Amino acid sequence: MGDALHRTADVHDNRGMPRRRALLVGIVVLGWIGVQLAVPAIALVQRGNGARPRTFAWQMFSHELEAPAEQFTVVTATGEHPADLRPLLSGPMRREIVYAPTVVAALCEDPSVIAVRVVDVERGASTRPCR
Repeated sequence: MGDALHRTADVHDNRGMPRRRALLVGIVVLGWIGVQLAVPAIALVQRGNGARPRTFAWQMFSHELEAPAEQFTVVTATGEHPADLRPLLSGPMRREIVYAPTVVAALCEDPSVIAVRVVDVERGASTRPCR
């Protein structure tokens, strides 16, 4: 009987343990949520008036565009002109998707295209030769 009383006393002495554990779990969860909110906020403030980040922060899935975020210019023997993307892409575009690799490959299938110039506000301008 003495053992039963001793075990009961141990259980009552550890009553504060679940509260401490719940407090610790709450601190960890709130800390993680704080990191999730603070990191994008700091990144946006540091950018100043620069281009909006494409794949970072809350606006990643917040809106759709009429055309991709990149601009495409086709270089042919007769000169340069903006690429017509209507046959390649339809519907609203997403800012976080990088369309350049697929669009450049499709534009280069035309034998008259020598190169494709891509301007991306985050990655800068580049010219990709087709042949």
